[in-house]
Amino acid sequence: MSIHFPMGALNKETKEYEYSKIANKNNEYECPSCSKDVIFRSGKKNKPHFAHCKSDNPCSYYEKPNESQIHKEGKLIMINILHNNYTFTIYRNCVDCKHTYFEKTINNEDYTENTWAKIEYVFYHNDKKCSADVALVENKIIKYIFEICYTHKTDEEKRPEPWFEIDAVALINNINSIENTKYDIRIPCMRDFNCGECKERIEKEIEDKRIEEEERIERKRIEEEENRIELIRIEEERIERNRKEEERRIYYLKKIEEERIERNRKEEADKLRELKKEIERKRIEEEGKYERYIELKQREEERRIAHEITEEERKERQERIKHKKLNLHIFV
Repeated sequence: MSIHFPMGALNKETKEYEYSKIANKNNEYECPSCSKDVIFRSGKKNKPHFAHCKSDNPCSYYEKPNESQIHKEGKLIMINILHNNYTFTIYRNCVDCKHTYFEKTINNEDYTENTWAKIEYVFYHNDKKCSADVALVENKIIKYIFEICYTHKTDEEKRPEPWFEIDAVALINNINSIENTKYDIRIPCMRDFNCGECKERIEKEIEDKRIEEEERIERKRIEEEENRIELIRIEEERIERNRKEEERRIYYLKKIEEERIERNRKEEADKLRELKKEIERKRIEEEGKYERYIELKQREEERRIAHEITEEERKERQERIKHKKLNLHIFV
């Protein structure tokens, strides 16, 4: 057995859309999607609904409607309510506590000779061209906008107030429910809503979070400031430590350099002394050689003189001997 979605149909005589709650078996209807004949069924066992007549190729408008068909059905229901000047109430559920709150009742005061309802009404908002699914207009001025939502919600800033976002499936089900009549139609609005208590609680939570965030930021600022001061202190200590190490390094380098210079000075002094000693030694050696040379010359001179004296004495002695011999011979 097929499960039929509570979709409406077009009255073939009046060409007006009718949903199953207000349909009549005596009327003839056609499908809004494929324009084929449909049957209105209503009994003790079955809920009122439409169904395609037997066909080789029926569409799925009533059994498995697609997104576009459900969206269109919601617009047809909404325009039917407005065309018939039905009184209906828009209600919203608080997104936090889930309580139901009635926001707006559209009644006879909203319907005048100059009001009319239109599907896909074009208007301009914030210098941009927009299109409302359904609009109730009075003297070309929008009184209410009704956006039908199935999957994609409308951006809040893209519609002027007052406007309502209607859940297409909830609208279809509610308009065909037993509780709703044409004199007591209740339609849910999907726009995010918070009741006074929840709003006050949320505002308090937001304020508490703001205060907590400010305290957190202040704590973080103090912590960062303390960390900055600590980093500055550590950096100053590091700089001071490096300065002292640099002073010690310079002191030791200076001391090492002074020791090196002193050592070099001593080495140069030692070398100079050794050089002087060497020069003195050489001078002494030279003087010794000279003295020995003089002494040798003197000795040679003395030997020469001695030799000369000895030779003279020898000759003189020989002369004396010869003279003695001569005298002796003469004497003999």
